[in-house]
Amino acid sequence: MVEATLTGNLANLWAHQPSGIPVIITGAAQAAFMAGCTLSAMRSDGSLMARIQGEFQARTGMDWTVVYADAMAVPEAMGVKVKMSPFGPVGDTVFDLNDFKGFGNVSWENTASVNAMMEALSILRQPAGQALGVLFEGPFTTAMRVFEAERMLRQIFLNPSRLEDIIREITGILKSLAEEAYRCGARIFYLPEPFVSADMLAARHSRSFAFPFITSLVEHVHSLGGRVILHICGSTEKIWPEMRDTGADALSLDQKVSLKDARSSVGPAVVLAGNVDPVRTLLQGDRVAVESETNACILAGGPANFILMPGCGVPPGTGPANLKTMVETVRNFGGSGATTR
Repeated sequence: MVEATLTGNLANLWAHQPSGIPVIITGAAQAAFMAGCTLSAMRSDGSLMARIQGEFQARTGMDWTVVYADAMAVPEAMGVKVKMSPFGPVGDTVFDLNDFKGFGNVSWENTASVNAMMEALSILRQPAGQALGVLFEGPFTTAMRVFEAERMLRQIFLNPSRLEDIIREITGILKSLAEEAYRCGARIFYLPEPFVSADMLAARHSRSFAFPFITSLVEHVHSLGGRVILHICGSTEKIWPEMRDTGADALSLDQKVSLKDARSSVGPAVVLAGNVDPVRTLLQGDRVAVESETNACILAGGPANFILMPGCGVPPGTGPANLKTMVETVRNFGGSGATTR
């Protein structure tokens, strides 16, 4: 077995040191699926969320728990009306840009979904020196959730200063959420920004409207004592330097991109995380496919300064056996027969 020593940036990311290469799996819907529970039931019950997501860690063998309700929990606290669909929560009513006067006082404790996350964190709070994760989306993506996304994107050209002001206000709100999550026990902050993908937003625009605010949020989490994993979906090759320069403690990459190319771009000292395909491999693949791709990811991005993760959230319906195989492959990593991609 080849064991990666957790040193430098990776040691800073981890408050404790799991044996070998760390493994993280995100997917609240998958956790609920494995527990035989609905997402709607879990998102409003902190004790149930703690039990389900704690069991998800235990059953898969990953290194720590990531507490998460769903993508609409934070927008709901900000005033978006949410309804449950067969596919999860959706924003039934979003803010109208023409009438928007600010978000006012956002109450985390009076929003069942966010309050459940904080309660779950408190229940799962780890002994001193161990890590507990929380997940919520970053400023730019949150802006696209609380307003109609296409109209917001048009503001890049129609009223850029107003767009900046709105994202700045959202950043302040997310800082207060980070403070509450840290108080409840979170030490690792997993920060997805799917709308910042170069598939959706030109790199020149992300440099103006996304990365300054991500950086500000990362700095705030660091001031609290937390660590940040920044995840951006899809194509990110054009923005790898900007992702690195946010100061995030690890960069989580989609299965669409090459970990080998990312490592060449950002250098050996940056912690990379990724990027087993959650659909083609984990949902639809067999044991051989899972083992092969897991080894390939380790060789491409690591094993030093590397965290093995799916390329995005695991979809509900994924077989628990494939998740366990991924974790077991990491634990037994020796590189035999694997090829980089």
